[in-house]
Amino acid sequence: MGKAGEIGVALAAVPNGTQRLDNGWAFHYQSRSYVKTRAFSEMLAGHGPVVVLDNGRVLEGCSLDRTPSDVLQRYGEPT
Repeated sequence: MGKAGEIGVALAAVPNGTQRLDNGWAFHYQSRSYVKTRAFSEMLAGHGPVVVLDNGRVLEGCSLDRTPSDVLQRYGEPT
């Protein structure tokens, strides 16, 4: 089951929210409804970016992780 299935909301990448890192990619996301309408009532809260390392490992951010570097540090990966 993917993240959208876990939370029951369609997701979308935030425009200009994809970043190339030294060791992977970071993706910032929001609900598809919020990305389309910008309605505050459709906004997700309590999540951080998802980092996909070049080796395929997926690191999921949480509310403590404001940046991809925060995610990498929490998982003990080099930043």
